[in-house]
Order: sequence, then structure tokens, then C-alpha cells
Amino acid sequence: MILSSISRLIADALAHNTLNSNTVRIYFQKSPAKPNSDQRGIEKLDWQVTDGANVIAKGTTAADGLIEVEVRGDSATLQLLSQGAPVATYDVRIRTDALEANTTIEGVQRRLRALGYQIGNAGDDKNGVDGKLGSRTDRAIHDFQADHKLVIDGNVGSKTQGALDGEI
Repeated sequence: MILSSISRLIADALAHNTLNSNTVRIYFQKSPAKPNSDQRGIEKLDWQVTDGANVIAKGTTAADGLIEVEVRGDSATLQLLSQGAPVATYDVRIRTDALEANTTIEGVQRRLRALGYQIGNAGDDKNGVDGKLGSRTDRAIHDFQADHKLVIDGNVGSKTQGALDGEI
């Protein structure tokens, strides 16, 4: 009985079994790194992911601060909880268009932001991507270089560009 059900699902897979779901990895981290430690994750954050009124997933962060957000369609909502009540809400969206070139400030900012580095809330979308090399972007570049054991010079040369692209 189970085998016939599975074969029927496989036979009709194109017609009925298509899922539009992506998993986005989000790290909640202390920034800059804690002195004398490589551990930056924020542990024991309670969270839940919703797609409107439905809770898709919930959990608590481990030592690395990782939350894997399942996004059905093109967006989901991530909520951080305190005693079961939301205290912070984040809109998690799937980007389908290409990133700007890694040789542009916007491209570097977009990659740093996607990797969880703090670049502020400037720009049209208030996400920190504004094409300007300000102090927050400069600090994020330094943090990224330190985290990836690169020369910490604030310049986004070929090694830093390669490391950024390797992470995305």
C-alpha cells in the first residue's frame, strides 16, 4: 500500500508535488567579535517564522546564533520572542535578481548585509545599501576580513572579493 502511494506520487510529481520553498540562514551575532573569542553567536534566542497567520517553524538559537528560516513563496516573517511574545520582527524576502558586481560599493554592501554584517539602515530600502563607503560599511569590511583571516586593510581587493563571493 505505501509503495503504491509513493510510486503514484513519483509518477505525478510534476503535476502535484512542486514546492516553492527556500531556506535562508540567518545568524544573530554580537558585533564586533567578543574579545579573546571566536564565538559571536547569540545563544538562547526564542524565535518563530510565520507566513501570515500560520507559524511555519519555531525554536531557540544554539551557540552560533543560527536560525534557518523556511520561506514559502517570496517572503516570510521572522519574530524574536520573549516569554512567547514577539519583541522584534523581520521581513525575510527571497531576492531573485542578480547582485550588483563585487567591484561596486553597492555589491560589497549587499554581500556584507546578506552575510549578517551591520551596515546600518541608509539607502532607499533602509537596508544599509546606499553605494557610499561610510563608517559602518568600512567597519563591516574590516570585520569580514578579520573573520576570514584576510589582510585587515579595509580595501576590497581580489582576495576579499573572492571571499565575499565564496560566502554567497
